[in-house]
This record gives sequence, structure tokens and C-alpha cells, in this order.
Amino acid sequence: MKKNTRKNQFWLTTSIRVLLFMTAFILLSIFIKNSFTKLPDTKVKQKMLVTSILNNLEKGMHEKSIINFNQRIFPEGSCFSLLLYSVSWSNIAILNQDDTELVRKATNEAVWAIEEFRKDYVTSIFTDTEIENGILWMGQLNLMLGKFVTLVKDNPEYSDYVNMFHTYSNILNSAYEESSFCLLNTYPFGCWTADNATAILSLALHDQLFGSDYIKTCSRWTNWFLENPDETCGLPVAKVNNKNGFPHEPARGSSNSWIITILSHFDTKTAFSLYKKHRKHFTNKLIGFNTFREYMKGSRFKPDVDSGPVVLGSGVTVSASSIITAVLCKDYETANDINIILNMFCYPHTFTRNGKSYRSYLFNKFPMGDLFIVWQYSMLDVNEIASDKNSGKSNAWLFRLILIVFLFITLIYLRQIIKSILNHYQSKSK
Repeated sequence: MKKNTRKNQFWLTTSIRVLLFMTAFILLSIFIKNSFTKLPDTKVKQKMLVTSILNNLEKGMHEKSIINFNQRIFPEGSCFSLLLYSVSWSNIAILNQDDTELVRKATNEAVWAIEEFRKDYVTSIFTDTEIENGILWMGQLNLMLGKFVTLVKDNPEYSDYVNMFHTYSNILNSAYEESSFCLLNTYPFGCWTADNATAILSLALHDQLFGSDYIKTCSRWTNWFLENPDETCGLPVAKVNNKNGFPHEPARGSSNSWIITILSHFDTKTAFSLYKKHRKHFTNKLIGFNTFREYMKGSRFKPDVDSGPVVLGSGVTVSASSIITAVLCKDYETANDINIILNMFCYPHTFTRNGKSYRSYLFNKFPMGDLFIVWQYSMLDVNEIASDKNSGKSNAWLFRLILIVFLFITLIYLRQIIKSILNHYQSKSK
């Protein structure tokens, strides 16, 4: 009886040890493989990646499950869901105008998102400020319209959306001209610099498409925060009283990233200048990789719903949304670092069903993350990535070395397991 008990205990212990080894070995292998992930550097790779993620999001977006889920977590979750979804479809179709099926699909999805954006379930959380529903809602809608108009050009079938783009652009510009500091409120009680950035980009886009002269407003907005920065870092304050210009919240990483990304589309000089300061004051090393803080070190401000969790000093939201910021500012080292982290720890899963490719992250449990990821990939200039000799730089070597050391340790552990099994049989034979 005791002999059988010892035998059972041995095999139970051995089974657990083998299971632990297999788990560790598989995870380390996946981490090592994903640590070599690169940004897409061809149109084919980019199109496959972006459309796969959008295909995976499509059903949840149309059924409203993603939109409702994001709205429960974030104050303006429904707005950002529709904005990122619509703009991503428009972006990838604009880059692939020769793919008529993709253009048709993107056109339909963008129209759907624009119409949803104007419905009560989206607008009900807002009240009018200087403009209808506040600057976040109107600015995001106008950017969706601008991207859509870029896609469909002068197609008479969509003339209503072109006219809508003209109307909202004029309303925004007029409101900015009447504003003392070229800043409009999101809500009657709050004005955020980053929320205004989206509207400003829509005006710059209108200039590019129709030769209007809204760049004066864009420059006035830029000059205000350059002349009234957060004195500790020289970056735009995140929240301000737009009646007297008094700052209510200092510069924060997620706000910096959004503003710099926006600026890079019409004022690259200012974008590069701000990014240098952003790198200096907000960079945080995480297991050897470049990531970003939500607030500067020592700040009294704590993480909130916009910042997301903070892991060892790194803000999840600002870091995850900074791939495109870094790429646009030619900081490929940081862009690759963050891209590698996303692919190692967010469990990207690609599969094919009925001839269509799908890609998800984090087991489809956090769709806002997927939306921000696909939005960034849809804006990449793959030709520039392919031609820039620094586009492959990263700090992954240190983490790969650590992973290889751990992999070596697991192999030693396997050797011990095999040795114990052999000893067991040798003692049994005696």
C-alpha cells in the first residue's frame, strides 16, 4: 500500500513538473518569437493587418456590443469607438484606391459610423457649449467627414456628406475666431487641449482638400499653447479654463501623444519640437523598452480612466497609443519597442473564416485597445518605413537575452525531470 502511494506521489509530482515546464517553454517561445515583430513595411502587409483587425471588430461594432462596452468604461467611449473605426477604414482605403472591393467596403462602413455618430445614444451624454454638443463631438464628427470626403472625393452620391463637412468646418472656424484663446469646451465645465486638436486637424484637412484658409485658426491654436505651456516641461497643458486661460491640469502623456500625432499632419516642425520634450520628460524604461508615463515623475496626479493602468511607471494608454506618434516623429526605436510589447503581452491572434482574415488582441476582452491599434497601423507610411535605415531599431535585444536565459533555465529543469524519472526506474529495477 505504501509502495503504491509513493509511486502515485512520484508520478503526480512529475506530471506537475512536466506541465510547468511545458507552460514555461511555450510562453517563452511565444515571447521570443513575438519580440521579433516588426512594423508593416509593405502595402500588402499593412492592408492585411488593418483589414484583419477591422473584420474582427465589425460584428461587435454593428451589434453595438463594442460601443456599449467602451461607453461603460470611458466617458466618451462610444465617440472614440466610432471615430477610430471610421477613420481606420477610410485611411486604409485611401492608401489602396486600386482595390475597388476594399474602397466599397470602407465607404459603407464609414457612412454607417458617421450616421451612428449623430444618433441620440452617442449625443445624449453631451450638452451644447459654444457649439452643438461641444468640441469633442463636433471635432470628431468633422474629422470622420473629412477622411470620408478624402476617400470618395467628388462622387455626387455622397454630396450631402461633402456639404456637411463644409458646414461643420465653417461652424468650427467661426467659433474659434470668437474664442479668446482659440479653445472650445467639451462640456460647459471643461476644456481639454487634446479634444480641440481633433477639430483643428479637421480644419487643416479641409484646407488640403478645398484650398480654404482655416490654417490661420490652426496656427492661432498652436501658438496659444506654445506661448502658454506647462512651465515644468514646455508641453501643452491638458486642461484649461478657456475664459481666462488658467491651467486646470498639467501636461499628461496621453494628451501629448494625441496632440503631437495631430500636429504632425500639418505642422511637422512643431510636432517634432514637442516630441523631443515629450521624450525627455515622459519616457519610462520598462524591462529595457522605451515606453511613456502618463504624468511626469513626482506628479501629485493619479491614474484615471483616461490614463488606464500604470505598470511600473508606464501608462498603458499613452504607451499603447504612441506607436504612430513615434513613427511620425522618426523615433523608430520607441515605435518598435511599443509594438513589440503589444505583440508579446496582448496576445494577438489571427485566424481565417470563410476566406476572410481576422485578428484580435487580449482575447477580444478590451476592444478599445484593438481600435487604437488599428487606427495607428492604418496611418503608417510603409514606403518610408521600408526606406529608412533606422526603421528596424529597438531595445528588444536585452529582453531577448533575458528570455533566452530563462529558456535555458527551463531546459535545465527539463534535464532534472528526465534525470529523476531515470533514477526512479533504476531504483525500481534494483
